[in-house]
Amino acid sequence: MAVETSAVQGLSNDWVTDTLLQVAALERRLADPAALAELTRKLTEAGRALGASSLVPASALAGRILAAMPPPNANHLNGTGLTVVVEGYLATGVQVVRAAGRARAEGAKRIRAIAVKVNPVGAAFVADELGAPVVVLEP
Repeated sequence: MAVETSAVQGLSNDWVTDTLLQVAALERRLADPAALAELTRKLTEAGRALGASSLVPASALAGRILAAMPPPNANHLNGTGLTVVVEGYLATGVQVVRAAGRARAEGAKRIRAIAVKVNPVGAAFVADELGAPVVVLEP
């Protein structure tokens, strides 16, 4: 007997479709240089407010956002040793948790997460795994 994964996780049957639409909308918006510049400004401010020393991407979308950051870039925030995993749209949280695991393997001691947008279920999973809430740039 097949188990409906979205029902088990408390998600609607349209969860996958909604996630894909959210990601596509975010990618379309970030094709606008002004919107991308505003997002990187918010990300830099949030990273500094947390005391981040470096920002690492959890996904290809997050990698493109970080690559667009003007100097000081994602690896030169002069923080307190905190590594922040960045995600564009945090759906399940698995990519963020995996990126945090890679950062730990490379020596990161303290890790937080920042996402542009989140699914509440995924954000709760990440908060539980990292021991701190996800900072959301665009609720």
